[in-house]
Amino acid sequence: MPIATERLKIITKELYGLEEYKTLIRDLEAKRNGGAVIVVAKKMLLERFFMKITSKNKHIKDYLK
Repeated sequence: MPIATERLKIITKELYGLEEYKTLIRDLEAKRNGGAVIVVAKKMLLERFFMKITSKNKHIKDYLK
């Protein structure tokens, strides 16, 4: 989860700007934004899974049999 938190901070800073970034930091410190961190963590896991599949030259259908 710490990696997902850092990635969420970077994404927010790049896409939305300083004011939204400050709001996100305050929310994370108050533990009000845990759902967003979980979403980013799940996205990272899916990205890693699909990268592994493509690096092995396989298709998702091979895993769904």
